[in-house]
Amino acid sequence: MTGYLFDIDGTITEKYGLESPVDKRVIERFPPILKHGGKIALITGRSEWYLNDNVLPVLVEHGVLKDVLVLGEYTYFMICHGEKSWNPEALEFSREYRNKLKRKIAELAEEKGVKTKMDDTKYDPETGELWFEPGVGVLSVRCTPHDTRVTVDFVYNITMNATRQLGMTQERFDIKKGDISAIVSYADANKENAARRALEILDPNGRIKRWYAVGDSAMDERMADADARIQFVSVKGLASRGVLEFLDSIKPF
Repeated sequence: MTGYLFDIDGTITEKYGLESPVDKRVIERFPPILKHGGKIALITGRSEWYLNDNVLPVLVEHGVLKDVLVLGEYTYFMICHGEKSWNPEALEFSREYRNKLKRKIAELAEEKGVKTKMDDTKYDPETGELWFEPGVGVLSVRCTPHDTRVTVDFVYNITMNATRQLGMTQERFDIKKGDISAIVSYADANKENAARRALEILDPNGRIKRWYAVGDSAMDERMADADARIQFVSVKGLASRGVLEFLDSIKPF
């Protein structure tokens, strides 16, 4: 038996980005893998709304939703055997910090002459606005496409400054810098812990000796740090085509 940990963005999607659809050719490979005893987890920092809109319908279409573990917001949102659940820490973060942090980020952005769209949104707002993706246990601060001011460096620096001013220490909170966003969460919400949690659920007795973690970024590589049995496979720049090429190379079924 072999296990697979797939990042979602730029891995099982056709490209990296907000509007990129899931590549159904990748999901078509899941039923034979599962039939032959393989285990599959999808790991992402994306939120429930993104999964509901983009990923779950494809898993349902191919009849694998109850057999694939889905971990959203790194570890905080989970779909196991088709049942959804939230980690209590996600609800705590949303209640105690998320809106407070949004207001501080907006305040600091305004000092730089940048407007902020305060409502969480599923789409790119007008050029020039800083904006937030929907979420619960994470706060994803998005840069604005085609704007030279609201870059990922800008949102990361603003976000770091906001957490410092609010006394949110690095010991308890983590600020991740992605390709298009800065993401704030509790320090234990990361892909390494998500991978560790996936193995605990899918392989509690440690019988699977080989796991592949497939991703396209430095954050994805942390999945392999969770366990010595995990080998990281990079498909950077290739997106779902790279996953298909990888699966063809190892012939998993």
